[in-house]
Amino acid sequence: MRNANLTRHAEVRLGERCKLSPEKLKNLLDHGVTIPVALQKGGRHAKRLLYSSPDHAWLIVVQDADDGGILTVMPLDFVKHHLGVTAAQRRSARSRVLAFEKPRAPRQSCTATSIAVTATTAGNAVVPPPDQSSVAKGLKLRVNFTIGGAVFSKNLPATLPEHGEPADRKSVV
Repeated sequence: MRNANLTRHAEVRLGERCKLSPEKLKNLLDHGVTIPVALQKGGRHAKRLLYSSPDHAWLIVVQDADDGGILTVMPLDFVKHHLGVTAAQRRSARSRVLAFEKPRAPRQSCTATSIAVTATTAGNAVVPPPDQSSVAKGLKLRVNFTIGGAVFSKNLPATLPEHGEPADRKSVV
């Protein structure tokens, strides 16, 4: 399907029925965030389910399958008895929009100095203090380990800032 473009009718209905801007609606449609819920016989018009986060409501967008023109926009309540939109489709539409609007932050990797363990001359293991510029507060750690050939993993809780640094942390000179 081609990139979305609004007809004059759709632009008027969009302004009347929700708080989405025409640019945002086109962006959501062009990035495939909607859920197709119905196709007209012959495949000419597609009805797509979309969650509007500013309105906290679901919308049905009727789009021309040939040229991508948006014919109209209406709240799901207008057609909920005619279209079989399930709760799973509504959840999926909402999660797609929210994920598109607020992508996950990239994961930060630990530096080698923040996780390296060195041995002192007395034979005690000491963790050197990490470089403060590379440490992320509230970092969650997941440890993978092997016991008897089986691989296990464990999530380690983060130490809360009000509890301070671990008592056994010593600086390496």
